Amino acid sequence: MIRNVYIGSHSLSDYSESTANDVHILDSYNLIIESIRSAVGEDAADFFALPQVVRGNGASATSVAWYASSSGAIQQWRELDFHTQIRVAGEVGAILERLRPLLSDPGIGPLLQRWLNVTDIGNNLHLVGGRPVLVNWGLLPSATAASMDARDRTFASNLGRFAPWLTTPPFHSLESVEPTPPSPTPTAAPASPVEPSRSHNEAAALVPPEMGASLAPEGQVAAMTAAQAAPAGSTPSRAWLPVAIACAVAAMMLILLLIPGVLLYPNTELGQGSAAGTEAVLRQRIEDLQQKLQARTCQGSAVPGSPRNLLSPRSGALDRALFPAGVAPIVPSSPAGGRLAMFASAALTTRSLTW
Repeated sequence: MIRNVYIGSHSLSDYSESTANDVHILDSYNLIIESIRSAVGEDAADFFALPQVVRGNGASATSVAWYASSSGAIQQWRELDFHTQIRVAGEVGAILERLRPLLSDPGIGPLLQRWLNVTDIGNNLHLVGGRPVLVNWGLLPSATAASMDARDRTFASNLGRFAPWLTTPPFHSLESVEPTPPSPTPTAAPASPVEPSRSHNEAAALVPPEMGASLAPEGQVAAMTAAQAAPAGSTPSRAWLPVAIACAVAAMMLILLLIPGVLLYPNTELGQGSAAGTEAVLRQRIEDLQQKLQARTCQGSAVPGSPRNLLSPRSGALDRALFPAGVAPIVPSSPAGGRLAMFASAALTTRSLTW
């Protein structure tokens, strides 16, 4: 497949390139990549970016431009969110697992193992069009390449996190190649680059914590892995328990409110007694007024806050001025006039009682 997607370039002024039998490792790309493509798969071959090397002439340092065959958005590992990092970690681990037979091959194994020397996965592992692509493989900082302890630490914190079964690969020409441990259960290469048997908690363990700021908190990882990696016969989550407790509390409160005397209702007996008393007073007042009308007297009894002589059109000094001594005012004697005076007196008296 033609690789034409440019990822970036890198100067080797401060880096050392791995060698095998005095052959620069980047120069072995065309020889090894076809073996990977035919034996493992296209996705495994595309995992290693194509290097275009410009060798230094003494005046300028060697530089490498990297290309990928996948098209699409290009993201560095450290730019990915946590869930995408988990997915990519599983894919990388699956690719390395499928490379086991070639890593143990006596012909291309010594070269392919040196490809696994890489540093700073946060910048060198990319996602191109949704697929992982590795750049700057086979290169280490010169100071790191000179120290075996530094190489061990570098490998363990980078590619070693995705394949814990791998040992630190050789770097220099004269180093002996350690045999790669055989796969415990040989399986056919899956069609998908994601290994189905790799659980989320395994993938989470492969994510280097220093390689990105988007990692989820440890508690979130534990909750995710516990939910997704639970065995088939495990006890399901009791999500219904809070709802059941709330319903039980509501039922207890309802039962408590149904107990007699708990709720306070208006005293209807007192209201009925007060209305009955008011009606009796009004009836008594009507009888008194009727008796006074029959006696042709229009003066009502003194009620606090009410005027006297409520029904008399003339009272007090006005009566004395209009009528001579011994002459009483004429009070209507017709039944209609009496009934009118009675109802007017009752209405005014009722109003005075409510004041």
